Amino acid sequence: MFRWGVSCVVVCLLAGSSSVFAEEIRVKADDSLAKVVATASSGAVLRIAPGVKVEDFVIRKPIHLIGDGSERVSIGSVLVSADDVTLENLEFGGHAEAVLRIRNTQRVKVDNCRISNTNQEHLGYGMQVRNVSTLDVSDCDIIGNSVGMVALSLTDGTFRGCEVTNRLDGLIFSDSSSNVLVEDCFIHHHLGEGRPGHHADGIQCFRGVKNLTVRGCRLMANMQHMMFESTDGITIDKTTSCGSTGTTITFGWENAKNATLTGNTFAFAGLSLFNMTASGYKLDHNILVSGHSKPALSVKGVEGIQSNHNIFWNSPRAEKPQIAVSEIAFHRNFKEYQQASGMDADSENRDPGFVNAPLAIAPIDPRRYTSARSNWLPLWAHDELFRVGDVIEVNFDGVARECLAIEDKGLRFKPALAKMPSNAPFVVTWGDNEDIQPDLSLRADREDAVLTTPLNNSESSLE
Repeated sequence: MFRWGVSCVVVCLLAGSSSVFAEEIRVKADDSLAKVVATASSGAVLRIAPGVKVEDFVIRKPIHLIGDGSERVSIGSVLVSADDVTLENLEFGGHAEAVLRIRNTQRVKVDNCRISNTNQEHLGYGMQVRNVSTLDVSDCDIIGNSVGMVALSLTDGTFRGCEVTNRLDGLIFSDSSSNVLVEDCFIHHHLGEGRPGHHADGIQCFRGVKNLTVRGCRLMANMQHMMFESTDGITIDKTTSCGSTGTTITFGWENAKNATLTGNTFAFAGLSLFNMTASGYKLDHNILVSGHSKPALSVKGVEGIQSNHNIFWNSPRAEKPQIAVSEIAFHRNFKEYQQASGMDADSENRDPGFVNAPLAIAPIDPRRYTSARSNWLPLWAHDELFRVGDVIEVNFDGVARECLAIEDKGLRFKPALAKMPSNAPFVVTWGDNEDIQPDLSLRADREDAVLTTPLNNSESSLE
């Protein structure tokens, strides 16, 4: 038998000069939330105590579910198929295709919730959004899923202040999604865990996405931070990315176009910072750090690209690095690149002056990964940037390791990895710096440079 308390609380929903009196229901421990939701009136406010029955249910009416207490309240998995629904201070979980599904609705808010699906056997999503307009997701932890969130045909969506870390991909937008803002989010450690050979992205867009903005975000330790396909109208500003196995951002398939990148820090890419295959790219006031001896930017074959007021850097250990690529050459001399490309006239080639950052990055060789051991990893390239005795780190996992030897174009180290990664990881060297907490804000003596969002891994709630 279930029970709930009803109190006469006035909730004024102003619509012109009229007001609506909403029912408030207190759902107690051991109550069936599914039954309460089914019988509650439209517009009701349900305050849910910890200990309610964890069960799957559907929301078919405008309603507000609020976890009552200082901790998020676990309620199971939910399908939202009604307009004007608010979900606050809740934990969605279970073993399903998705533990929070939102379909064919508008004006849905998800605030201060944890979304975690235990389904790792297939593409178990945390959130699955389809045919939705005006979705606001704020201060949520989208953690531990196979894929964090997929949105198909989402219009006017906002993801703000969320932590996103999952086994495969983070946030996916597809199928004509438009007018999407991802702001002040920490998106990290999407490394294809459990899926050897899988390509994992922090943010992924494809199939006709329009007008996506990534602002003030921090992206760290993703196989690829962002991947755009069939996407038009991309804005990335005041965002910091650090440490990718492959490319930091891919504008792929010759149809990801019209992107403006302003005031960002893009640093430490295993392969390259950018892959630009279409047209209409503008880079202004960015910090571009490859983290090795290969170029920070290539404008070769890129139609309609504009670039200026940027800082270019490779690695303090790279001797005679390739700084940038024009239509005619790979340039080790920055002035020659400026003259050959006709771009970056006001840009500089110098150390940006991060507060605390690695010296270099190297990707692991996927062709030899089957021969990798827990205390030895084969490098794809850049082994010359490492030294015996260096403090190294794998995938920004927070474990300081000592480089014992550089042998067979690989690194031998201690302590050994507790678990071998499913996919080829990357390694960074901190030199003799034992403080392996990355902070890509700028030192006081370099504050004349572009100021971007600091990246500080200690803010992660991931255990």
